[in-house]
Amino acid sequence: MDILKKIKSCEVGFTITCLDEEIQRKFEPHSSSTQERFKALKKLNEAGIDTFIFFGPVLPYFSDTEESISSFMQKALEVKVKFVYIDKMNYTPSIRERVQRFLRSNFSELLHHYRSIYLENVTYARELREKIKKIAEDYPLKIELVF
Repeated sequence: MDILKKIKSCEVGFTITCLDEEIQRKFEPHSSSTQERFKALKKLNEAGIDTFIFFGPVLPYFSDTEESISSFMQKALEVKVKFVYIDKMNYTPSIRERVQRFLRSNFSELLHHYRSIYLENVTYARELREKIKKIAEDYPLKIELVF
């Protein structure tokens, strides 16, 4: 932190995909927990270092619910991040294959839903964007949707 404080216009950010620790561990088995990331953001802010969160990819059926998005916004507010960037899952062929393998192994009941979202990606993105904007109205955060 001492080195970061010396850098002008330094910003530190973390990616958060899901607030549910069990789901997060399955999607990102070798990464820090969500709670550890929020604690680090809070410490950085307390040290005077600007912080941001990249909330993404927003995971259909895991982190795209109103409850999950609201909880995320509340946590971001509590740790006083300067910005929140939000992106949907981008279904490039390689991502799509990895997600399908993951779902087959962990949540096979969601394969059909993810395929539907993949096929209706424009509709899903529009609905997700509207949902996030509506929820964000209740939180005094600087939010940028990057999709």
